[in-house]
Amino acid sequence: MKKILILNWKMQLSVNDSCNLAKKIIDGIDLEEVELGICPDFLSIYKISELIKNSQLKLGSQNTFWATKGAYTGEISPTFLKELGVEFIILGHSERRTNLKETDEIINKKMKTVLENSLTPILCVGENFEERQNNKKDLVIINQIRSALKDVDLKNIKRLIIAYEPIWVIGSGQAIESNEAQETNTIIKQTVSDVLYNCGLELKEKEFENKIQILYGGSVDSNNISKFLKEPNIDGVLVGGAGIKFETLNNLIKSIK
Repeated sequence: MKKILILNWKMQLSVNDSCNLAKKIIDGIDLEEVELGICPDFLSIYKISELIKNSQLKLGSQNTFWATKGAYTGEISPTFLKELGVEFIILGHSERRTNLKETDEIINKKMKTVLENSLTPILCVGENFEERQNNKKDLVIINQIRSALKDVDLKNIKRLIIAYEPIWVIGSGQAIESNEAQETNTIIKQTVSDVLYNCGLELKEKEFENKIQILYGGSVDSNNISKFLKEPNIDGVLVGGAGIKFETLNNLIKSIK
């Protein structure tokens, strides 16, 4: 399977900047060997969807609401996003957990709605520095996954992506070692497998791997990306800062190849 590269542009690019970068990616990057998804801000999604409709680029959203319609001022429905060609939706990013006080309950409600509407969630999990220092990293991640998937109908799940992002390295320029990411992703994979089993679903290994992908995120750059992607339980990366400039993104793609 192709390695997955998801770009989270956060609130870094204007609409014009986002469109210009999308055009450069379409014209200047060979995507035959990688699945590349871009997650622009809400204001840019419509224009981006028009730009990339005949390309290999895939469209994602940085967030969504847990209801498809209603009196929810300022929120965005997953069905509206789907109408624009959105395929991926980032859920539970640490910046939203911290800055906007998103709880496990909120993330769980969003997870249910995203899956019910045949969209692919990218569930972000990860520990902060204090939790790491207190040897609670694995427990924190396991609980985040179990909470996000609580009472979720997984019988007809088509695809689920989980991104391990240690909170304390995001934006720091300091990534963890690839072998630690591999070990953590193994725990993530086993946790998802346990959740599926508890739902009465015994998936064959090949089928499991086709439906569940585990990513790493946190200070990924062209110098370390190949190390992460060589690990057997890392199916791709979630990229922030390195994905908002064409030159650094192009270097990432070249490093993957």
